[in-house]
Amino acid sequence: MRENFSGGVVSLYRNIGRYVENDSFIHKSTCLSKLLLILCTTLSVFITSNYFYFTILITMLWCLAILSKVRLSYFLRDIQSAWFLMLLAFLFQIIYGVNLHVLETAITNVLRIFSIIFVVSVFTRSTRPTEISHCLEKLLRLFGFNDRKARDFSITVILVLRFFPLMMNEIDRIRVSQTLRGVDISQGGIIKRLSSLTSIIIPVVVSTINRAEQLALAMDARRYGLFEKTSSYYDIKLKTADVLIIILSTLLICFALIFRLIR
Repeated sequence: MRENFSGGVVSLYRNIGRYVENDSFIHKSTCLSKLLLILCTTLSVFITSNYFYFTILITMLWCLAILSKVRLSYFLRDIQSAWFLMLLAFLFQIIYGVNLHVLETAITNVLRIFSIIFVVSVFTRSTRPTEISHCLEKLLRLFGFNDRKARDFSITVILVLRFFPLMMNEIDRIRVSQTLRGVDISQGGIIKRLSSLTSIIIPVVVSTINRAEQLALAMDARRYGLFEKTSSYYDIKLKTADVLIIILSTLLICFALIFRLIR
């Protein structure tokens, strides 16, 4: 039973926030408009603490999740991964005493984290990593970063997005291989578990170093970083979906300000 639970945890985390290929309204919008939606959502949840506003916000996010045509279980999985963070936000608020005001603040903090995780999940599930990298590079250049720094930062982001699922798959593969060899990290005392854990950690580190070396050779073969200025295959063009998302983002800020004034 413990072994199945361990495998389930790895299976849960290796697919968090992974892009899901689809042809939907949300997928057709550009990365820039969805980044604006994340920014406006984050600002709005800290502008007001009105529960009616959070009801409107979460309903809008559910509508976007449905329009993305991605299975809702994927979004629930992403939100589930942040349960510990939401629990900490709740406990830190009530640790010095419980009354109605403190309880309302604690619930509001949980709703804020829930909303931010939800909108980020919609973003990552409907946006290709290459598109995210390209959009970040464009934004950094717009804010005055030179081409090389903007390109290096964006390529770092895309490598993290690409390698995290691969790393979780590698951990799962090595864990199963070591279990078949008789290594069980779920039994014994703390010392025995730690010593058994090294049989997983060391192969993962070696595999990661090998992947990093292969990636470095591949980037070097493609002459990455040789030229100061480079052309781009992707071009950001606003579409009807982007206009609607920008309007929705603006409405979220307006609603948050209105509910703050009402309260």
